[in-house]
Amino acid sequence: MSTPDLNWLFSAHFADGTVLVQDQADTATTPEGKALQPNGSAFTDVRAALTKSPLAFFELHHVERDETVTVDLVTGAFAMNGIPFEAHVENFDPSLYQLELCYWRQVRAERTVGADESVLSERHYVNRYYLGWSTTVDGVEQQVTIAVGGA
Repeated sequence: MSTPDLNWLFSAHFADGTVLVQDQADTATTPEGKALQPNGSAFTDVRAALTKSPLAFFELHHVERDETVTVDLVTGAFAMNGIPFEAHVENFDPSLYQLELCYWRQVRAERTVGADESVLSERHYVNRYYLGWSTTVDGVEQQVTIAVGGA
């Protein structure tokens, strides 16, 4: 499988002030560009850092355009290009609960197949990026996510 190009990169901001930034190679660095010991993907480093401090907010930024999408893991609010909005049901206050990050990439594959059924080319790409939060209320998981396009 080919490694898809990442059109949206993340920065993870922790309550203790730590910030991890994803680079195009999918490794985590500090905002100053200092690389961490590679432990896998940049998100693996985010999960490892969660053992020391909870996330305050998580932000995606487009690599070519001046666009950002943020989820605040203290209040449950989102922001797109600095404009705040909420995506939860009207009478629910997510700030009263411990919110956990939801983040994943939806990867698609395109194949060109020849007349003899041989694969002539194959391309993998990120179709959408999802981010949001989840929490448990009275034993039932509540989850709110939004999606941004890969292009």
